[in-house]
Amino acid sequence: ALPNATAGHVDKDSKAGPANAARQKVMKALESRMALPEHSFVVILALSQFDMFRLRYGQSNAEKLVRVFSSHVLESLGPGDRLYEWSSRTLLLLLERDSSLDEVRLEMTSLCSRRLDYFLDASERSALVTLSATWNLLPMEDTTVDKIIATVDSFDKAHTRKR
Repeated sequence: ALPNATAGHVDKDSKAGPANAARQKVMKALESRMALPEHSFVVILALSQFDMFRLRYGQSNAEKLVRVFSSHVLESLGPGDRLYEWSSRTLLLLLERDSSLDEVRLEMTSLCSRRLDYFLDASERSALVTLSATWNLLPMEDTTVDKIIATVDSFDKAHTRKR
């Protein structure tokens, strides 16, 4: 689960699988945001190099790195923003902004390009790792919840290495 933070809200039990209650929470949050779609954006974030981290340091340490990156994202969120863990590697961010799409894109570029170094103290392999994310920004205007979910699923699948 992701850590709590004062800026924004984190869904603490979000391990959103296809038939999971957490997925339903995300869908309800998306549906409620559709009331003001011109001020709402979805950002999908996938931790870069997740599979390499998982193979080198183990699944639990790779997931710990996702939580560290989540904390980094939370520092930049406003009170109306929400962060959900979609899968072990993918985060879903709901933003509430009076900004244009280009302004939000610039904000996300700045957030995701900031260097985030973290010392991972794994039992047999400790290392300084640099965390970053691949991301996609979706305006909620002129779309549906089903289309957003399909896009998130597609993005997550594209960033999941076949085992």
